[in-house]
This record gives sequence, structure tokens and C-alpha cells, in this order.
Amino acid sequence: LHAVALFLYCLYGMRLLGTAAGIAATVALALFPSALGHSFNNPKDWPCAMYYGVCILAFANGVIDARFRDLLSAGVLLGVAFSAKINAMFAGVTLVLWAPLVYLLLYRRRALPVSIVSGVLLVPYIAGTVFVISWPWLYQGRLPDWWAHLAEYVSFMVNYGVTARSTWSAHAVRC
Repeated sequence: LHAVALFLYCLYGMRLLGTAAGIAATVALALFPSALGHSFNNPKDWPCAMYYGVCILAFANGVIDARFRDLLSAGVLLGVAFSAKINAMFAGVTLVLWAPLVYLLLYRRRALPVSIVSGVLLVPYIAGTVFVISWPWLYQGRLPDWWAHLAEYVSFMVNYGVTARSTWSAHAVRC
């Protein structure tokens, strides 16, 4: 997963930033100490972060160059990020916050191409489909069990790390 994500990161980075900058960014990411450490032994955090980043790059390529295929790819990549960890939901937040800025800079004085509108609207559906397909446990059993499995997963992730402490702590800053 790490090697595929780096390859895609390089491709999308070169297209978005230029060849030299895309390669330099990929080398910097590949040699980042956390990437080297997590890529071999962390089955969820680093793939989620990598595919989150590649999703953002694919989405940017799709919106800036009006490429429907890149927007569909962003949906697939977001689904892969979700299959690693629910934290990929922040990619959606990033894209929603980024979209008005891009609209103002690129499309304010002209109509949005249909390929962009339809591609953007398909991203969450593609991501959800890839997420569900990649987790057979979610759709094991009867149809009502599917929702129970999904609710159990979301509940676990939302409550992960929650403690009974109701006050602020400086622990994270000290670390």
C-alpha cells in the first residue's frame, strides 16, 4: 500500500506541481522518518494518511484541470483511506473547505463544467462503495446486520481513546 501510494503521489504531484517539485515532494515524503517507521509496521495510520494525501492531490488535479477521471480516482482513493481508518473523514472536510477558494479563483467568472460537478457529486458514493467492498465483515450476515456492523465500527472509532477525565490535559504537549 505504501509503495502504490508513493507512486500515485508522485504522478499526481508532478501533474499538479511540475515534474521536479512532484519528484522532490515524493522523495521528501518517502524519507520522512515517520513514513519510514510506520510504513513497515502500522497497518492503519500510515495508509490512511497516504491515501488521504493522494486523494487530495487527485481531487485537485480533477478540479483544476476539469478531469472527470481524476475525480473518480479521488473517490476510490478516499475509499481506500477509509478502509484503513475512519480518520479519512477529514479529507472530506479538507475538500469542502478548499472548494469555495478554488471556485473563487478558477470558476467565478465562468460556468462550472458538468464533468466537475458530476465528478464531485460521485466522490462520496465511490468512496463509500470502495470502503464497504474492502471490508467483508461489514456486509457479513443479513442486511440488518450490515448496519449494526457499521454502527459498531463507527462507535468504536469515535470512542477510541475517550477517557473518564473531563478536564483538559497538557499530556500531548509534554510528549
